[in-house]
Amino acid sequence: RLLHESIPLDRMALDQLIAGWFTAQAFAMLIKGAEEGGLGPKLGIYDTSGAELWFPHPLLYSGTRLQTIDFLGAVVESTIIAPALANAQNSMDPLKAYQRLINLGEQGLAPEIRAWIERGKAIPGNTAPTSIANKPEAGIDVESRKALMRNFIENQLTKLREKITEVAETSSVYDLPNVWEILPQIEHAVARVIHEVNAITVIDDLDDTGFTTV
Repeated sequence: RLLHESIPLDRMALDQLIAGWFTAQAFAMLIKGAEEGGLGPKLGIYDTSGAELWFPHPLLYSGTRLQTIDFLGAVVESTIIAPALANAQNSMDPLKAYQRLINLGEQGLAPEIRAWIERGKAIPGNTAPTSIANKPEAGIDVESRKALMRNFIENQLTKLREKITEVAETSSVYDLPNVWEILPQIEHAVARVIHEVNAITVIDDLDDTGFTTV
């Protein structure tokens, strides 16, 4: 069975998870921990308070060595074991990183992302210099912030496609990264996010109280 048919996520949840992954990349919210005992790196994500939320470790992965190109594929595949871990630990912790991704990728853009694009409002805990929110262009205007997010996500998708093509041309189909199995879902999620970013227009200059600044 293909990856998207094997995981315990419906189509909308998978779409939001993928959109959340690309959004988290744009704002440097993803974490790569050290390799541990030959089990591959720990992967995680920062929550709104800056706390670290971790995906299952080791990640469920059918290859011999987890490559960067397949981090998303392994995170998606590991949704198969995350509920079992939560049950075994009697804790929701193994699911929190997934919930964070899904919230970031929600339909219409997550509130914190929309507030940043519309008003340049700081994203809580987002201080990494590699975050698009901390680029000089981010302080110019709405269109500049829209372009920053749109260009980053489009570039990430282009790199992913190029890497999959490169591997396909030099390796057996059995060596393709798992992420190729969800490439159509990735393309759909990215297109949706870009459409939502492009659709943002700001009518009034509103402050956080909802009053128009004059």
